[in-house]
Amino acid sequence: MGSMEVEHLEKPHKSSFNDKCYHCNGPILPNSEVVWIHKNETLTFCCNGCRTVSEIILESGNLQFYSLRGSQVIEPAEIPENDKSIRENYLNGELVAEEYLREISPGLFEVFINITNIHCSACVWLNEKVLKDTKGIESVRINFATARAQISFHKDEISLSEIFQVIESLAYIPKLHSPWKNQEKSTKNTALLKRMGLAGFCFGNIMLFGTSLYAGYFTGIDLEWKRLLHYLSWAFATPVYFYSGYPFLLGAWNGLKQKRLSMDFLLVTGISLAYFYSIYVTLTDIGEVYFDSVCMIYFFILLGKYLEDSARLKSNDKLSQLVSDLPELATILNLDKEETIIRTAEIKKGHTILVRAGERVPTDGVLLSDLGYFNESFLTGESAAITKKRGDSILAGSISISIPVEILADVDAKNSTLSRLKMLIEQALGEKPNLERITDRISSYFITLVFLLAIATYVTWTFLSGNFETAIINTIAVLIVACPCALGLAVPTALVMNHIRNSREGVIIRTPDSMETLSKVDSIFFDKTGTLTQGEMTIVESIWKDETLALGFTLAIEKQSKHPIARNLCREIEKLSKPLVGVEILSIEEVPGLGMKASLKYQSKVFMIELGSAKFLGIKQESSLTRIHMNWNKEYQGYFELKDQIRKNSKSTIESLLKITKEIYLLSGDSESVVASTSKELGVQQYFAEISPEDKLRIINEAQAKGKIVAMVGDGINDSAALAKANIGISMGIAADLSIDRSDIILVHNDLASFYKSIVYSKETFHLIRQNIGISFLYNSLMLPIAALGWMAPVICAAFMALSSLTVVANSMRIQKRDL
Repeated sequence: MGSMEVEHLEKPHKSSFNDKCYHCNGPILPNSEVVWIHKNETLTFCCNGCRTVSEIILESGNLQFYSLRGSQVIEPAEIPENDKSIRENYLNGELVAEEYLREISPGLFEVFINITNIHCSACVWLNEKVLKDTKGIESVRINFATARAQISFHKDEISLSEIFQVIESLAYIPKLHSPWKNQEKSTKNTALLKRMGLAGFCFGNIMLFGTSLYAGYFTGIDLEWKRLLHYLSWAFATPVYFYSGYPFLLGAWNGLKQKRLSMDFLLVTGISLAYFYSIYVTLTDIGEVYFDSVCMIYFFILLGKYLEDSARLKSNDKLSQLVSDLPELATILNLDKEETIIRTAEIKKGHTILVRAGERVPTDGVLLSDLGYFNESFLTGESAAITKKRGDSILAGSISISIPVEILADVDAKNSTLSRLKMLIEQALGEKPNLERITDRISSYFITLVFLLAIATYVTWTFLSGNFETAIINTIAVLIVACPCALGLAVPTALVMNHIRNSREGVIIRTPDSMETLSKVDSIFFDKTGTLTQGEMTIVESIWKDETLALGFTLAIEKQSKHPIARNLCREIEKLSKPLVGVEILSIEEVPGLGMKASLKYQSKVFMIELGSAKFLGIKQESSLTRIHMNWNKEYQGYFELKDQIRKNSKSTIESLLKITKEIYLLSGDSESVVASTSKELGVQQYFAEISPEDKLRIINEAQAKGKIVAMVGDGINDSAALAKANIGISMGIAADLSIDRSDIILVHNDLASFYKSIVYSKETFHLIRQNIGISFLYNSLMLPIAALGWMAPVICAAFMALSSLTVVANSMRIQKRDL
């Protein structure tokens, strides 16, 4: 049974808080301390064992333990593998719940678990099947390429420790993973390395004996010497068969318990035939032994798995580096401005957080200080400092520059913008596209087909040659050379590499099926404001009958809207005048894509106001700039004229996209003259002006009715319906929550060039997937007949089997190096 790997729960950026372990009094090596905060006191430990045991001691109130220990140095604690009480206390405790669990709905929780010794698609199937059949588990998704499981479960029906027990009962090793928490760099699979090393060592020694046996085969050898060499070979092959082959033996047995033939079953059957036939030869002195083949086959297969595992770990590390990490610890202030250090996971809405110069903001919040300077390059891609004023929103992951600031937490760390983005990446990796589901089904049928082919090979060779040994060796070759693993890796490895490329460009693709659809897009619709333009409008002209009232009323009304134009208007008006005191909003209504209706009371007088586009007010507009008009009490009052700048890469991106498709459209609620001017500047020939969100929905419906694969790129609440309806919805940056929730792709950096790159990457990825599938089918269609015909020794078959999986992994990884 595998053992639980306990996480390093805290690893601060400082080298150490103390030079001695709080629990055992032993020395703490540099950069190896483990930190736990207990009742506002920061405690440091030399290892996770001491930290976990100390937590149990302190939480249970047994403080006298440390009084009795005094200054004595004791042995560092270890987590006993079989001590269920310690395991359950740890996994089911509040500490793990805060760090690793996310409540999806009342009583339903989600956890991510790395299953560290998954080595083939059958392992994925087995874990998914058993976990799904376990009472209390709602859903399970495991990504083969990352070996990460995303599990949702009902906490009142099954505990986390019980989920670990289920995984361990299948002989797999679970390890907690947190998308919103700093993760240690992945470490090599030492158990796999030891198994491979043993196989290589024993193979080398058996080959020394084999040299004598081969020489004796031609020149003659005394039976006693031959028998001695056989027994020595048996002695070296036995630990390889049982220790090096343990994961495969266990995988085969677990598959049989689930009434399923697995890849492990084929491999174990082939190697077992060679091993036990060699024992028969050793005991009877009839024929030749193949103990060297047993060792060499396992060595080649384990070497392939080790290299494959190394590539997977490298991919995991790259994925974890794509989005900036939240700090492990945070400083909060009470009403008396006293500082307390807590874990980031403990931050709650309403906490006042102190962020010093150079530190990252641990969660989303509002700036309480008068002024602050922040680096938001993790979202915008721009490293220039951004000035924030009191009341401005600050995003998690931003770095405070120059001065310490105070921030009022809006949400806890798990629900911050940064954590949501990281969660989207994790969820995307957990999803399986339709193509991968098809290859998984093919793999399951393939294993049965190979087993039947092996039986047919044995029967045929026995009948044709009458030689039992020849029939056995050729049957072993068929069982060894078959490789559904290459087919199982064909899709997930390519998708992981594509996620790495896209995330590096600031693109988050929420589902793999979206990626496939994106590769087929032939019609692209762009919203104008905030998408092709910067959305940072400035007032260039302001004409009013009563400017004071107009500015005051506009500010009061537009503050109730999240539309980009409303936010820009508020910012510009605040530069011109102070808010009008005494304005009371009686009622307000936002008409999407057109404007606002409001009833205001000011100085005992009621004003019925319409504020918005010329179309909304039923007047004509001839200006090429955006104008916001106002009526009150059915009397026209004047307008703001706003100017927006085209994004710096909008035109070049349109030019690039036109090479993919000529079907590019601009959609906007602005006037005909404004939209026509923007379209001409960008080189877009087709546009729709003065349209509502319902019109956008109708236009996309009409395009889809013609058989078009439609992509909609937008920003803001007015785009949410169109984004949801399009085959692919793309949100610009941290758009309105509704837009993000209904979009398939998020352009985190607000960079349109990354949208073009994501299309090209998706086309390359699915071309690569087809290549990988082709490699797998070509390999098996060539190698199986060659092995069945007796033209390839089992040892050579093992080398080719490992090579086939490595070829697929290497083919997937090469796309990382290609830049646009």
